[in-house]
Amino acid sequence: MYSLPTPDPEVLKVPVVFLVGQAQIAEFCHVSERTISRWVLNYSFPQGMLPNGDACASSADISLWARARMHQPKKTMKPLVDEESKAVA
Repeated sequence: MYSLPTPDPEVLKVPVVFLVGQAQIAEFCHVSERTISRWVLNYSFPQGMLPNGDACASSADISLWARARMHQPKKTMKPLVDEESKAVA
């Protein structure tokens, strides 16, 4: 049975900020909107969509995602999406 990892106490001390819109998310991450789009497609970046079509994310989810990517061995830091699954039939 799979269980969720226990959050690091340091992560819990940071207040959670909800970001709406890709521009706000990109500003929070200090990258461009295009980079956020690539991370969503290739690296399972934790971004959702609101009913009106705007992108949304929380600072806590982004921090946990970044921490998981940081602790991943360099050899496995490839896209989480399989290239074959993106091929158009």
